[in-house]
Amino acid sequence: PKFAKSALSFSADGEHMALAHRRDGRDYVQVLACDGWSVIKRFDVSTKDLADLRYAPRGHTICVMDSILEPQVLLYRDDGQLLAIHSMAPTPAVGLGPKGFAWSPAADLLVICGFDECASVLHHGTWSRVGQLQHHETLRAASAPDAVAYIQVARTATGRVVTDTSAQESESDAVDGGEVHLRRGHELIYTAQKLPLSLPSVKPMPENLNPHMGVGIAEWSACGRFLATRNDAMPRAVFIWDGSTLGLHSVMLQANPVRGVAWHPTRQALAVCTGISAVFLWSPHGCQTAPLPQDRAFRVTGVAWNAAGDAMVLLDKEFFCVCFVRLGVEPHAPPPADTQLSAHQEALLRRILAEDKNGDGRASKRAVVIPQADENFNALNNQRGA
Repeated sequence: PKFAKSALSFSADGEHMALAHRRDGRDYVQVLACDGWSVIKRFDVSTKDLADLRYAPRGHTICVMDSILEPQVLLYRDDGQLLAIHSMAPTPAVGLGPKGFAWSPAADLLVICGFDECASVLHHGTWSRVGQLQHHETLRAASAPDAVAYIQVARTATGRVVTDTSAQESESDAVDGGEVHLRRGHELIYTAQKLPLSLPSVKPMPENLNPHMGVGIAEWSACGRFLATRNDAMPRAVFIWDGSTLGLHSVMLQANPVRGVAWHPTRQALAVCTGISAVFLWSPHGCQTAPLPQDRAFRVTGVAWNAAGDAMVLLDKEFFCVCFVRLGVEPHAPPPADTQLSAHQEALLRRILAEDKNGDGRASKRAVVIPQADENFNALNNQRGA
């Protein structure tokens, strides 16, 4: 095998395993049958230095990512057939290629993350790009008029809101170690606002081994409705995109750099951790904070849901704990409108048909919209009378 932990993936049905290995200076993918671990296919791939591969959540497609020095991602069937090659435009400043990728749950969309603060979305029909998710430092209302920004602030015991949360949490402590707690009597809350919004950023250092630049996190919700991303150059912000429109839906601006995110296995709920003694939850209806007991020196650097979605595992550098969650009933879509006409609507329909009669006794061909509420009927009646 080429790697000890990465470039290994199982098919959705659990019958096959794909493994990358290198021989004589060339990259190969080896497909094994999990029943007996026999090799059923071995084929070479057109990569210069294969970095990762992953089966699609459905079907037999394998996504193969080249190294960051080669701007390309390749799609293969597990029988060795090459489906497509997606060439990325290298970052002008540093000339780096892909940073990661993420399959949607239905395997119809593939997100390819780059070092250029963009994430390209490919559709499985033709494997062509259908969208590009831009992670800009300044978010303008014109580009996402319906997006909502949730900004994390501190609130004192007297109800006063402290917008400078850096005084409440030490970002250096979140990286270097030590207990990280809010000041006593303070709690982290969210304020909601529309765009525009300027996001704090860090200066990228391309000469470093792992530069803080590009889209480093991309996670789909369980139903594929939303996509959560993080630009490493803006580590305090979580971008949440609408999977149906590929438009920006929400932004979470945290008080500390985001360490990890995890979607609920069945609901549209996202858990976020930032290296402090709290977990933050997002849903399409808003954000909330779930603090840990203040008497424990526990900094949440990783989070994962169980399969049932009623508990989370919270990870610290040296410890872990299990947190039981009660989310309540998730709101459902409103029922379809009642198609039964009211008495007012029936009267309006008869009046329109009577007025539109032709000399031959037949109604003229025109579209008629019947209002659904009585106040609409009255307003329309008044307008027609005027």
